[in-house]
Amino acid sequence: MQKMPENKFEHQVFKTELGWAGIVESAGIICRVILPADSKEDVLSITERYSSSYKVPGYAAEKIILYFQGRQVDFSDLKIKLNAEGFSKDILKAAARIKYGSICTYADLADKAGQKGKARPAGRALANNPLPVIIPCHRVIKKDGSLGGFMGSSGNLLKLRMLRLEGVSV
Repeated sequence: MQKMPENKFEHQVFKTELGWAGIVESAGIICRVILPADSKEDVLSITERYSSSYKVPGYAAEKIILYFQGRQVDFSDLKIKLNAEGFSKDILKAAARIKYGSICTYADLADKAGQKGKARPAGRALANNPLPVIIPCHRVIKKDGSLGGFMGSSGNLLKLRMLRLEGVSV
């Protein structure tokens, strides 16, 4: 995790197999990932809140595109800014360690983060994940095997599609 420089932010918008996605970064450090949406305008409406400066999609975008093609991608070499503290940061770091094609429960994730018995707060921390895909919060499900939440009411379909890309059936 990198310290965010005091530079201006730039955004990238690009097409994936599941729709348009985006990245917001500053000086090559990723601070926000926008998951696929139906239209480029939907993604631009989010990325432009952070930045009016457009950057041609690069290495990180290529990795996300490959992920949405169903390829196993290692994101560990990307420079990221994790805008979280304390409990939330612990949960997001634990989620970052969930391997491709694997799932865990919110309770197990809380345990792995040293926060035993805090499944619901772990879910709330994941709901604020600024770096989905890079920090794979979609790999966390409820104890009963159901998906749990993901990006609002329509997000569970995307969560299911992402898990299926990785060969996980829930």
